[in-house]
Amino acid sequence: MKAAVMRAFKAPLELEALDLAWRGGRGGILARSGGVCAAARAERAAAVMREAGLQSLEVVEDDAELWARQRAGQRSAGGVLVRVAVPPTALPDVLGAAEACAATVVGRAALGHCFIELDPDALARLVERLPASAHRVVLDAPPAARDRAAPWGKPPAPELLDLMRRVKRRFDPAQICSPGVFVGGI
Repeated sequence: MKAAVMRAFKAPLELEALDLAWRGGRGGILARSGGVCAAARAERAAAVMREAGLQSLEVVEDDAELWARQRAGQRSAGGVLVRVAVPPTALPDVLGAAEACAATVVGRAALGHCFIELDPDALARLVERLPASAHRVVLDAPPAARDRAAPWGKPPAPELLDLMRRVKRRFDPAQICSPGVFVGGI
């Protein structure tokens, strides 16, 4: 799958989106094209992915349900949802970390942005297994899990945190915009 994503990423396909979905050790790639030449672009994307070794391909004209399912994976009602950003070349490591935690993943493959949903008890294990280049933010979590996790990942350097506080004071002097929610209690 990685080869197909990287090949599609580098090909001149003019895609609107290049996404991935990963559950239970199996994954898929969603490529979306639009405009007057959408069908031709979709066929070209399928050909590029076949050349990369993907066997099971389907070009779908009405893909609203597929993309709705993809968007639904960007929130979690009962589990923990972590947004992870990495260079696209580190996606296999992110998928491996997610797999080790029995998590599901949806994301923008071409951008290296993923949404990982997992059981609250597996959050610490996921954080340990993510590549060093990963930037993570806990978006959704039950209160008990949020209290155990550092929602914004590792704290920024003191000088950066000071700059962030000054920016917050400058643009929100009354501190009415989500007080205390951001990193460092900003």
